[in-house]
Amino acid sequence: RYPFLLARLQPDSEDLSLCFDPSSGAIGKFDEGDALFVDGQPSEQVQAVLEFCKNFEEAGQRTGMFMDELKKADLLMDGE
Repeated sequence: RYPFLLARLQPDSEDLSLCFDPSSGAIGKFDEGDALFVDGQPSEQVQAVLEFCKNFEEAGQRTGMFMDELKKADLLMDGE
């Protein structure tokens, strides 16, 4: 998903915004590549990135909930 990610712009909000790393070199003014916006609206490529990031975030939340349940059931043990 890099250089894109979802982030909360307000700490008390549940809303997530699509952000990107401006230092990545993958986003900028280029002669070739996909546009981020078409007619002032997010392009299909940006919509696809947004959907992927949403799915990634949801999967992370499900994994966290699963881990919480494993801990509650005392199913984890130390190991090397």
